[in-house]
Amino acid sequence: MTETAYLYAWGVYLAGSLCLVLVLWRLLRSAAHWVKYPLLFLALGLLVAPFSIETGSPYLAPATLILLFEGIFVPESGFVRAGPTVAVVSLISVLAYPLLFVLSKLIGFSLGSRSTEEVSRTEPEI
Repeated sequence: MTETAYLYAWGVYLAGSLCLVLVLWRLLRSAAHWVKYPLLFLALGLLVAPFSIETGSPYLAPATLILLFEGIFVPESGFVRAGPTVAVVSLISVLAYPLLFVLSKLIGFSLGSRSTEEVSRTEPEI
């Protein structure tokens, strides 16, 4: 595989991953924020986490795909090579939302809600 074909393949894969995350976002639009955002972070992390195709190879592939292919087609080693990477990415992506939520509350940043002071400034007085 040439480097150009390799980069094109990653570009197409990332575009497809972005489409999947946008569809998931649309499906979860009415879910509570504590359900929606961790699932979006998890999907994004699992879709784009890279892993080496084979030991010593400079080429990378999505870790989830390597995990599935090696689990199915290499039963003697199974999920040993890419499994820890997928587990760590899953843990980090699920823990990212509570950390970002607490950080946003500490900073005072709020998604989608305006303070009463901002609302009173934008509404004309009668």
